[in-house]
Amino acid sequence: MAVHVPLRKADFGAPEINRYQGFAVNVIGEHLLAMHITLRVAELLESFSTEIPSTSAERFLNRFEELFHIAGGSINPEVFDTSLDAVSPFRRVASICENDIFKVRQYLVRFPFRKNETDYEGGLAGFLDFLVPLAREIKNLEEMPNVPLFVMLDDADNLPVPLQRVINSWVSTRSAGDVCLKVTTQLAYATMRTLDNRMIESPHDYAEVNLSAVYTARHDSYNGRVKQIVAKRLQNAGISASVD
Repeated sequence: MAVHVPLRKADFGAPEINRYQGFAVNVIGEHLLAMHITLRVAELLESFSTEIPSTSAERFLNRFEELFHIAGGSINPEVFDTSLDAVSPFRRVASICENDIFKVRQYLVRFPFRKNETDYEGGLAGFLDFLVPLAREIKNLEEMPNVPLFVMLDDADNLPVPLQRVINSWVSTRSAGDVCLKVTTQLAYATMRTLDNRMIESPHDYAEVNLSAVYTARHDSYNGRVKQIVAKRLQNAGISASVD
C-alpha cells in the first residue's frame, strides 16, 4: 500500500498558512497534512475496492469516522449528492477529507476579515492519534497484504518551517511498523528539528539518499536505469517493441 502525496506550494506555502505562528500553525497544519494523506489513501483504496469485501470496507469507514470524531472533526451529510447507501465506504472517506480540507482553508483565508477573533472549531488530527491507527486498520483489510502503509511526501521543502518540524516529529516516532515515510526534498529543506526542538539524526531516525548521486553521477548507470523503466512501461502496456 503506497501513496504519493505532493506538497505543492499552492496547498501549504500559501500566505494564509504562513500568516500563523506558533501552536496554531503546527496543529492546524498537521491536520491538513493528515487529511491530504488520508484523501490519497481513500482514493487508492477506492480504485480497487471491488477486491475488498464490503464488510471490511465498512469496518475501515467506521474506524475512520471514530478517529475523525475523536480528533474534533464534524461530518456534514450534505457533502454527498446521492444517498449514503449509494456511496462506497472509501469514496465517503475521500469526500469527508476533501470537504474538511476546503473548510480548514476557508477558515484560514477568511480569518483576517473577521472583526472578532473566532476560535478554530475544526478537527485536529495528528500522526500517532489518527494516521497510525488508521494505517493499522488498513493492514487488517481482508484480501490486502498485512504490511505498513508507505507514504511518499514529495517536495517537502515547499512546506513552511513549522510544518517541516511536524514532518520531522513524525519521523522521530519511528513508527515504520505501521507507517513508512519517504520524504523527498530539494537541498532547501530548512531544518531537522522536531516540534519540541529535538534533532532527528541519520541513521538512527532516517536514512538519507541523494538521488542525483545514485542515478546521474555515472552516465552508464543512469542510461541503464532509464532503459529498464521504459522497458517495463512498454511491457505493462502490451507493446512488443524494443526500447531503442
